[in-house]
Amino acid sequence: MLIGTRAQAFLSDLAQFVEMRGWLVPADLAQTGRLAVPVVDLAPRLLNKRWKKVSKAARGLETLTADQRHTLRKELKTLRYAVEFFAPLFPAKRVDPFLKALKTLTTVFGDLNDSATVRAMLADTEPAGLGGWTTQRAVGWVIGASQTRAAFAWSRAQALWRCLDGIRPFWK
Repeated sequence: MLIGTRAQAFLSDLAQFVEMRGWLVPADLAQTGRLAVPVVDLAPRLLNKRWKKVSKAARGLETLTADQRHTLRKELKTLRYAVEFFAPLFPAKRVDPFLKALKTLTTVFGDLNDSATVRAMLADTEPAGLGGWTTQRAVGWVIGASQTRAAFAWSRAQALWRCLDGIRPFWK
């Protein structure tokens, strides 16, 4: 329940924004026409724009650095959210294979990002109050296990990318 002065002020501002059509810019007379474009006509163009960004980020996939992989992961996630948002506009039999491959790929890239984060957090650190060879051995094991999983995930990510890249985008 929204109670309190801050919540009431927010609701009042929101109501005013909606009533006054606060998203419109008075000087832009053509925007009403752009806003009236049916979403079914807009979706393919927006999905294509997202796909181009993913494709650009995936160039030279085999040689991407950890930062470039992370950028690709963010682009893949953004494309996935757009696909999920616009999916009801298209036949499920066309959307589902693409979305399934995209979900799997984003999960693998998430695993790769987790591995990079583990390494960055644990490498060259001395846990406070837990010095000693047993702690360092445990940290080394965690980093090593994470890096091994990442190596397998990376080869899988490359294969999954080739699979996704080979699926004809359902919006075209």
